[in-house]
Amino acid sequence: MTEQQVDVCVVGAGVAGIVCAQGLARQGRSVVLLDRLHPMPECLKAEKIGGEGVPPLLRLGFGAVVEQVLTPLRSVEVFLGERALGRLRLNPPEAGLHYAALVNGLRAKLDSNIDFRPGCKATAFDPHSDGVHVATDTGTHLNCRLVVLTTGEARHLLEPLGAHYEPEPPHQTFAVAFTLAGALGTRGAVDSQTYHRPLPGTPIAYATFFRVGATVRANIFCPGPISAEWQRDLKERPLVALRQGNGRLAAAARDWQIISPVTTRKVQVARVQPPTCPRIVALGDAAHTIDPAGGGGLAFLLTEAELLLHEYVPRWFQADEFSAAALQTFYSDPRRKGAVQRFFGAGHYIFALNHDHSTRGSWRRLRFSLRYRLAARQDNGPLPTPTGAAVWQLPAPYLYEQYTLGSHGRRTAAGQQGPKRSM
Repeated sequence: MTEQQVDVCVVGAGVAGIVCAQGLARQGRSVVLLDRLHPMPECLKAEKIGGEGVPPLLRLGFGAVVEQVLTPLRSVEVFLGERALGRLRLNPPEAGLHYAALVNGLRAKLDSNIDFRPGCKATAFDPHSDGVHVATDTGTHLNCRLVVLTTGEARHLLEPLGAHYEPEPPHQTFAVAFTLAGALGTRGAVDSQTYHRPLPGTPIAYATFFRVGATVRANIFCPGPISAEWQRDLKERPLVALRQGNGRLAAAARDWQIISPVTTRKVQVARVQPPTCPRIVALGDAAHTIDPAGGGGLAFLLTEAELLLHEYVPRWFQADEFSAAALQTFYSDPRRKGAVQRFFGAGHYIFALNHDHSTRGSWRRLRFSLRYRLAARQDNGPLPTPTGAAVWQLPAPYLYEQYTLGSHGRRTAAGQQGPKRSM
C-alpha cells in the first residue's frame, strides 16, 4: 500500500478547517484538506458573526469573500418581551451571512498549494511514533505528522481513540430559520432586531431578524424541551406563532412575507473530552457544539484556530513534538478555557433569561433591561460609514488575546464579567 507523506491532514472543510488549512499552508506546511461534501449544501448553521470574528478571515487573504458574502450589521434594536430597550450602534459591525455561501466562497479562494480533496471522507486514524495513518473512503492513504480534526461528523473517528461526549445544558436547542421580504425597525431603518423572551411562558428564548443582502433573515431559538406541537407550528407557520402574545412582533410581521423554505434543526449541545493520543488535535465542531441561542459559535472556532496556528503548531513542528502531553497544552491553555467559559456560559444565560421563573430570574431580567437601556442612552453617536470589507479594520488583535483567566473567573476584552453574545 502506497501512502502519501504530508505534514498536516485537516479533516473538515468548514470555516474552521479552511482557516487552519490556509494558515498552515502559509507557514510552509504541506496540507491535505478533506471534506465529503462539495459544494457545501444549504444548511442552518452560523448565520451571524460578531465583528471581532471577521479580521481572522481578512488576515488569511479572504477579503473578496468577506465583501461578497457578509452583510455589515451596524445597528440593532433590542427588546425584552414587548419592551423596547433601545437602539445600539455595532462597531465593529456584526455580519449577516448564509453559512454555505461563506464556506463555498472560502473554498474557492484557498491557496493553490493546498491539496483540497472534495468528496473524500476520513474513515480511520492510526497514530504511531512517526505519524498518523489516515484511511479514506476513496481508497487513498495518508501518513501525516499532524491531524487537525474540525468536522462535526467526527464521533466515529474520535471515540475509538478514547474521546467521550458530555452533554451540556440545555442539552438541546430547536432552531428555526427563514428569509423574509420586508423592512426592519420600529423607528426608522435598522440593520437587525433581537427579541429576548419574545413570548413568555413558551419555549422561544430568542428571536433575531437581520439583513443578509437585500433580504431579512430570521432565526428563532428554543433551548431546552419543546413539544411536538410547538415544533410543528414553528415549522409550518412561524410568523403566526410569533405574533401571538407579542404586539410589537405582530405589528412588524404585517409587513413581512416569507420568501424561502422554513428550515429547522435540533442542535445537541455538548463538548468533547478529547482523546489522550499523539498527533491528533480536535477543535471547532469536532470538539464542541455551542448552544446557538447564546451565539458566538463562529467566533469561538476562530479563536481556537488562531490560538492553534500562532501559539502551538509552530512550537510542535519546531521541536518535532506531537505527544499527547504536548497536545494537551493546547486544550488546557487558559485562553481557550476562557473562551469555553464565555461561549457555553452565554447559552446558559439565555436559557435562564427565558426559563428561570424564580425571583432570581426576575432580577436577572431587570438587570438585563437596565443594562441595555443605559447603553442605548449613552450610544448616540453617528454610525460608521466605510463600505464593504473596510468596515472591519486591520490590523486587529488575535481573538485569543482578549482572554485571561484570573482568580475570580474570566474577563472579556472590555474587562467585564459575564457572558457576551452576538446580538
